[in-house]
Amino acid sequence: MFQLICPQIYLSVLSIHLTLSSPLLDQCEIVHLAEYTFDEKVAIANRFLVPKQIGINGLKKQYVEMSEETLREIIIE
Repeated sequence: MFQLICPQIYLSVLSIHLTLSSPLLDQCEIVHLAEYTFDEKVAIANRFLVPKQIGINGLKKQYVEMSEETLREIIIE
């Protein structure tokens, strides 16, 4: 008799789990996690992503303006 003493755990992040074959999907436990709210995405972009891109592109913060409305439009797209 085969006894599994130390099972391996595979973790995968999939946006669409429907691409998995049925036999594999039957062996998986699907855990759905909530995504960021729209307001959280805007806050993350304002605090981290926009300043990072300003630096990466060699710009100076005082010369770059981006309204929250513009940022919201970018996130929607």
